[in-house]
Amino acid sequence: MPPTILTPSQPPNDHRAATEIPRNPGHPLYTVFFSLDLLCLAYLVLRSRLLPRAIGVLLVIDGLAYLIYSFTHILTPGVAAGLVPWIQLPAPVAEGALSLWLLVRGVNTRRWTTRADPAPRAPSPSAQAPT
Repeated sequence: MPPTILTPSQPPNDHRAATEIPRNPGHPLYTVFFSLDLLCLAYLVLRSRLLPRAIGVLLVIDGLAYLIYSFTHILTPGVAAGLVPWIQLPAPVAEGALSLWLLVRGVNTRRWTTRADPAPRAPSPSAQAPT
């Protein structure tokens, strides 16, 4: 079916053509990079211990779900369409948990300040007074 071009003086004769959203062909490639971003964020959350480990695990699951969906969409779009409602479930859980935790609780400030303080150093031999 050829694309329908709508003008203000011509009402659409096909309701479906007027409500269809054009697909962005670069979206699956974008989600590959977004999933890698989520996996890096999950790694940092898990390593830092400033946020709960459960949020880091949820972010890993979310990043893997994005990665699986994007590669499935690139390689076999028909199979990806069947994954849609279930593969997207980790996203609001993980990203919502991270957002809510940061809004309500924030980071562990005691641990943040101890990590920000420089390590104590031994005085250098030249700085000691001669006896």
